[in-house]
Amino acid sequence: MHADFRFASDWNIGVLALSTAPVGGLNSRRAMAEASEAKNPRHPDGGHSSAERRAAPREDDVDLVAIEPDEEDSAPTSPEPRGPAHVPEREIRDEHSAPPSIPSAAGVGAPKPAPPGVPVLPGTVIAGRYEVLGVLGEGGMGIVYRCRDQATGQLVALKRVIPPPGNLVHEYLMWFYKEARALAALDHPNIVRAKDFGQLRDGSPYLAMELVRGTSLHELSHARLGFPVIWHVTDQILAALAHAHARGVIHGDLKPSNVLVEAALDGGPPRIHVLDFGLAWLRQDWHDERLDGAKAIEYTPHAGAGTPGYMAPEQIQHEMHHVCGATDLYALGCILYRLFSGRPPFSGESRELLRVHAFEPPPPLRLAIEAPSGVEAFVTRMLAKRPWDRWEFAAECRRDWARFRPDPRTAVYSLPTPPPIDPVLVEASPTGPRSHKPELSAAPERPPGLLSIRPSPLVGRADVRARLRAICDEVVAGKGPPHRLVLLVGSAGCGKSRIAEWLCEVMHEEGLMVPLRARYRKIRSSLDGMLGAAIHYFNFERVDRAVIERSLLDRWKVRRDDRNGRAWVAGTAEWFRPMGPDQPAGPSGIRFTLDTLDTRRMVIRYTLRRIANGRPLLFWLDDLHNAAPTTYEGLSRILSEEPDQRIVMVATVRSEDVALGTPAADRLRELRDAMNGTVIQIDPLPPETTIELIRASLPLDDEAVQEAARRSRGNPLFALQQLHAWALAGNLEFRDGMYRVPPEVLAVRPETTAELWDARLTAVPESYRLSAYAAATLGGDIRRTVLYALLTALGQPADAAILSLQNAEILIPRGPGRLSWPHELLQEHLLLRLEQRPDKERIYRAAATALTQHPLANTRRIVRQRVVNLIQAGDADSAAHLLFEFLQSSWNGAREPLARGARGGLSRGKLPGARSRPRILGKPRRCATSGASPKPTRTRTSRVPASKSSGIARTSRTVCGCSGTWRASRARTPRGWISCSARSRRSRSSATSRGSPSVSPFPAKSSTCSAATRRRARPSSAASGASPSSINRSVAGSASCS
Repeated sequence: MHADFRFASDWNIGVLALSTAPVGGLNSRRAMAEASEAKNPRHPDGGHSSAERRAAPREDDVDLVAIEPDEEDSAPTSPEPRGPAHVPEREIRDEHSAPPSIPSAAGVGAPKPAPPGVPVLPGTVIAGRYEVLGVLGEGGMGIVYRCRDQATGQLVALKRVIPPPGNLVHEYLMWFYKEARALAALDHPNIVRAKDFGQLRDGSPYLAMELVRGTSLHELSHARLGFPVIWHVTDQILAALAHAHARGVIHGDLKPSNVLVEAALDGGPPRIHVLDFGLAWLRQDWHDERLDGAKAIEYTPHAGAGTPGYMAPEQIQHEMHHVCGATDLYALGCILYRLFSGRPPFSGESRELLRVHAFEPPPPLRLAIEAPSGVEAFVTRMLAKRPWDRWEFAAECRRDWARFRPDPRTAVYSLPTPPPIDPVLVEASPTGPRSHKPELSAAPERPPGLLSIRPSPLVGRADVRARLRAICDEVVAGKGPPHRLVLLVGSAGCGKSRIAEWLCEVMHEEGLMVPLRARYRKIRSSLDGMLGAAIHYFNFERVDRAVIERSLLDRWKVRRDDRNGRAWVAGTAEWFRPMGPDQPAGPSGIRFTLDTLDTRRMVIRYTLRRIANGRPLLFWLDDLHNAAPTTYEGLSRILSEEPDQRIVMVATVRSEDVALGTPAADRLRELRDAMNGTVIQIDPLPPETTIELIRASLPLDDEAVQEAARRSRGNPLFALQQLHAWALAGNLEFRDGMYRVPPEVLAVRPETTAELWDARLTAVPESYRLSAYAAATLGGDIRRTVLYALLTALGQPADAAILSLQNAEILIPRGPGRLSWPHELLQEHLLLRLEQRPDKERIYRAAATALTQHPLANTRRIVRQRVVNLIQAGDADSAAHLLFEFLQSSWNGAREPLARGARGGLSRGKLPGARSRPRILGKPRRCATSGASPKPTRTRTSRVPASKSSGIARTSRTVCGCSGTWRASRARTPRGWISCSARSRRSRSSATSRGSPSVSPFPAKSSTCSAATRRRARPSSAASGASPSSINRSVAGSASCS
């Protein structure tokens, strides 16, 4: 069942209306209408019931419920009012999506529906601030009130969800929550703005929006509009769509009744408002898990939802991976077709409309008004059946539309004259005594306003933004070098990622660059790096290998006889979804093996070029300091191998993790020098800017604002965390138009992040806390069967322990049989606590055994986790054997063994196996210097305790892989893993004697020392975080493998 929130329009006031479109057909709709009657049996004016009002004709001939699609697509005649039983059937459920409960940021359980038969009369105050003036519209699962905000005096439209009892309540609420999130993320003059969001004590959520005025474009389409009006309406719609698409919001239900046109008082161009994001597709969630520890809502699109006369073919055919910004452009094309010709491109009953929109080309556009030449081809392209045959960015479409701009000196903007405005609808006057209903008060547990659902505001940083914008503009214009690197360096929470996100949004909204976000987490995920960026771009997160190949064959227009093109498709699909050895070839008909690291990089570069399609690329490399060495090498090779592809790389780097002398700092410095990059230091915000940030997030009283600013010390994350901490603790009181914090709360010492995690852990019964530590050893994506086996092996009652972890929000259900962490920092915190336990080795060993029951036990990610657990358990020999067996089995698989080990972070210096046998995997390559095959060698190494300046020399085996020597010479010490050869030990001693200068990890580029010199002079003590891999490179010998 699906709740379809729609805006209808009054001639003068934009009003909200609700309708339902359940799967169950007409009987279900009648049941929904009866449920609506039970909630609001009579309107306050003593008139007809809600169903009678919907069925009765109005004087202005406007139906308050959503207009039936075949009615909208008919010739421009007066609409015939219909009852709710005539709403067309639509398939709207996504059988693979399991809608979550009420938003996790609320901190409350499943809401309880409002009791039936409790009307809300004018004068009633909702949530302690919204005085009800009347009803704008209602449906089977909710109602929209016209209200006056007592705090500001402004008129608002307040939408409240009251779902009928049943097992689909959570799905209703989640779709409403997604609408609220979509609106909260947008701030554009042509999109209706969200003003407040919350939950009442009866469990029903509400959303307050600005009440906009205007005439529905559906009403205006009954009369023939002049081209100047159509041009300005279309231009503003495209601007609104560009803004929404850049922030991951696809409207999904764009149609004439969802566009209000407001005439200008001075006779100039009209202004439009795009309404109703009830069916929006959210490609991302902007919730920052660090603020409240709540898990972000996963993108679960609802396939098949929309209005049949305006649905794109990919919507109709449930091709969720093809739904993108071009989907809204198709709907706009249907609108333009109707405005230009006076009729829709297709007509008929709902099922027939769905069929022809999906498969039939539109009839040629015959203009019924005067319009410039070329408009017909423009509209025809918008109605292309495949989304890649339209425009990818709304901004690109808008630039082409600008060619038809009318001459402002001769343009006439005439609109039909609306009927007189009812003064009762305009002025918000008091309505007498205000009744108090406890169930309509705001729930104290919910974070107030839009705090819990909108992205963190970006304030200040004007100089940084100007520098970034200038660099991008130069690359777009083709000035200077084609490749630019910018490193945003600052402490955790200073706003680096928010600045990079802003840049991506601006470039996307203006259609100047193709932004790709690559994340590099400390605890690695399967979608980290450029792989995750490309998969997200194509919407391939939820599709299988065959669908990926079919999609790429269509997108790249590969013919059946083009074997080379099909090979590239197979290679890209292999990068996205590796094929098993026994799996048959996909739709491309080719088995493509990424058997070398160079082949893999070649496929990556080809895919990125297809994504760019001649446009500049913008890489957002988030937390690049966590990336593997192979990532830096791949980025560096772009310089020589992609000289004509314009690329801007913006990398965020945490200053705490790139101290001078660390391997990450050296790699970043070398990359900066190679690309002549720019380093921008992100400093803490000044006090006045911090105060501005807090006020932009929440209307807070001065005393609380000053205290939050003082505690944050200029760190934006800390300031917002303080607001969320007050909100989640129920310490915010709304009074006199703003939120206040009691003085006794302001006097309490703020908790650290570690204390917050420990407080969550104390909510778990003490007998089950071992389960929390054990779960941390299983990685980020936890399968319930694996956790069950681990807890059973540790003697824990698995079912009760898992339930306790979920109740304390240590673990959060992610899907059938899957659990995840609210935030990766919580997992890191538990691992640190685990290191202090005397039984940690037993837990790690049990975790390595339990992971063998993982359904993906033979994949690189799970094998890596098992190896890490065995190393932590002190069983390095078993870890080495496991890794060698994995490399042996994958020799003829999807990735080169060396690439697998490198990407897993295990290819250099992490396996001190004294009894591990060296192995040669596959066919050894010829050495470049001597022509001989590489042989296993032994390297004399020493295990150096962190507390001593020298140690006892021990021998560690060296493993020769297929692409060179692979030395495993790492030793376990109380401070970490430290290893050095005799030669590197001498370098370490000389460097230590000179001392370690306390300077920035990115010194000035004028330094004359080379990268090799810096490596030789780098301190290698435990305090400096020496890399065994970098030390081993110095003794690798003179032979190098080709």
